[in-house]
Amino acid sequence: MHKILLTAFLLLAISQAQAGQIWNIMQWEIQPGKADAALKAFDELQNSDMAKNRTASVQFQTILFNGSSPATHAVVVLYPNRAEQERWRKSMKGSTQMRKFQKSMNNIAKPVAQSSNSPLKGWGTLSNNDTVWSAIRLRVSNPAKLLQAMDTMMSSPEFKNFTGQVWLSAIDAGNVNHDGSASHIITIGHESFAEMEQWTDYADTTGAWSTYLQTVSGVVERVSTEHIEFLRVYDHDMSIEDLEQN
Repeated sequence: MHKILLTAFLLLAISQAQAGQIWNIMQWEIQPGKADAALKAFDELQNSDMAKNRTASVQFQTILFNGSSPATHAVVVLYPNRAEQERWRKSMKGSTQMRKFQKSMNNIAKPVAQSSNSPLKGWGTLSNNDTVWSAIRLRVSNPAKLLQAMDTMMSSPEFKNFTGQVWLSAIDAGNVNHDGSASHIITIGHESFAEMEQWTDYADTTGAWSTYLQTVSGVVERVSTEHIEFLRVYDHDMSIEDLEQN
C-alpha cells in the first residue's frame, strides 16, 4: 500500500510540474494533391479576427515519416493554460470562419488522431527557428524515473552544447494512436534535419546517452516515432519561446 501511495504521489507531482501549459495535436490524412488547399484553408482561418483573438501558437505541419499511420499533416496548438483553450473554443463554436475551415477540410481530408498533452519539463534553448521535430511516443510505467534520467542526461557535461530543444510531455487525453496506446511523448526540435543528424551522431557516442538507456530500459517502451516539419506557424500573442521549461 505504501508503494502504491508513493507512486500515486510521484505521478501527481509530475503531472503538475507544468500545470497550465498544454499543446494539442490534430492529425489528418489529406488527399494526394490537396495539401495546398488545406494550407490555404488554414491560412484563411488563422488570419481571421476570431483566430487572432487568443493567446496561442498554431502550427501547420507536414508529417514526413510516421510508420503505418495514414496521417499526412497535423495542426498543433500551444496554449498557456486550459482556461484560455476553453475560452477560445467556446467563442469560436459555430462561427462562420470555423465552419468554413471545417467544410474545406472535410472535402479533402479525413481526421486520423488527436491528443492533448502537458509539458512536464523542457531542456535546451527555446527557439522559434526550430522547425523540424521528432515525436517519440512512449508507454511509461515509472514517469518519475524517466524524468530524472532525462534531467541527468541533459545536465551532463557531454550535453552542455546540445543544439536544439527537447520536451517530455504527458499525454492527458487521446492516448491511443494508430500504432497503439502511449502515456508520454518526447519531442525534439532542431533548425534542420542536418543539425538533428549531427547532434544524434555525437550523442550516440556519449556515456550520458548510454547511462540514460540503461536507466530507462525497464520502465519505457517505445510506441512510435515520427518526423515532422513546420509549413506555417501563427503566433497569436504567444510562441514556443514563451513556454516555461521548468
